[in-house]
Amino acid sequence: MRTAPALRRQLLRAGLFLPWLGLGGGLATAQAPPESLGPLLERSWTIDRIRRRLSLRVPAMARGQLREREASYYWLGNAGRFNLSLIATAPDCQGGERHAQAADCFQSRLAGLPGQLADSIERQDLPDHSRLRYWQQVPWRDRQLRIRHLHLYLALQGHWVDVHASLVEPSATERPWFDALGDSLELQRTD
Repeated sequence: MRTAPALRRQLLRAGLFLPWLGLGGGLATAQAPPESLGPLLERSWTIDRIRRRLSLRVPAMARGQLREREASYYWLGNAGRFNLSLIATAPDCQGGERHAQAADCFQSRLAGLPGQLADSIERQDLPDHSRLRYWQQVPWRDRQLRIRHLHLYLALQGHWVDVHASLVEPSATERPWFDALGDSLELQRTD
């Protein structure tokens, strides 16, 4: 069985951010009710390179980390078992003009994701973004953890935006909220 640091490195290489792994807190809240995530708040991020303000209704996150470079924007944060990252970069694959092309690119790489359950992939291509949802199962101590993932893909101003949310061991009452998280997505022009 992999150690927590080794598993975290493998998940980070696969493009996942799971800060609760190996941080001493374990999974004390894994079976907590939805209230354990706290109230939902509207959170906004202004990303100048795409000339948009992006908003979502998410649990209050303790502290996010922002890394902004000339060619990329990267923000990540978490609230207990809920993790969120926003990445805006140049397209990774051929094309890049449509939201669905970003989703196509990532979906083609899902087969290499450790523990990804292939039959769990759900995709929606909407006018303002594409959504991809799936389950992942990873070993943790003496059990298998189920992690629900949601990606919202946008192609704007020559950049691809990947809004990636994950929820560790979602309860039956948390899953409907999590799966509908993309419904709260709002985009506003900033120019």
